[in-house]
Amino acid sequence: MSRDGELIYLDITGHMSEDDVRDRICAYLRELGVKYRLNHAMNDIRCEDSYVIIETKSVGRLGSDPYRKGRGSRPGESPYGQVRRYVLEARQTDRLDENVEWLGIVTDGIRWWVWKWPKDYAALEPDCALWCGKRLTESSQMELSRILRRSVGKIGLPDKPETAFDQHFQCMSSGS
Repeated sequence: MSRDGELIYLDITGHMSEDDVRDRICAYLRELGVKYRLNHAMNDIRCEDSYVIIETKSVGRLGSDPYRKGRGSRPGESPYGQVRRYVLEARQTDRLDENVEWLGIVTDGIRWWVWKWPKDYAALEPDCALWCGKRLTESSQMELSRILRRSVGKIGLPDKPETAFDQHFQCMSSGS
């Protein structure tokens, strides 16, 4: 990812605390122009307009298995279970638009797991994994920025809103 020809780095190093990782990711989000808020009670970071929840872990705590129990915030909970719980709670609480795919992310800033929950709010599990422990590198940074800055349509707007006016333009051009 470049901005004015410069790469934006997260600058995550070994043995960083969860707070340090979260602070670096927040700085990265600001550089990308992503609106976010911190919610320590429910989740670490929530990207406002893109329906993304990011759970951070300290470097080394996550390891290579986000499904490993005992590494979440509750006894016996995995990091995946933690972000799953946050996504399901956010979908239940918000109910702004039940036609939105949510993304749940677990990361230590170095390795990233990204899951996509379907638009069907009855679904309790994600329908796919977009990243499975992918390391953030110079070449993968562009893809991550697209994930974090994704645009989620407004309620009731079609994918191509200009098509809503096609009929009216045809009537005007035919003189009717």
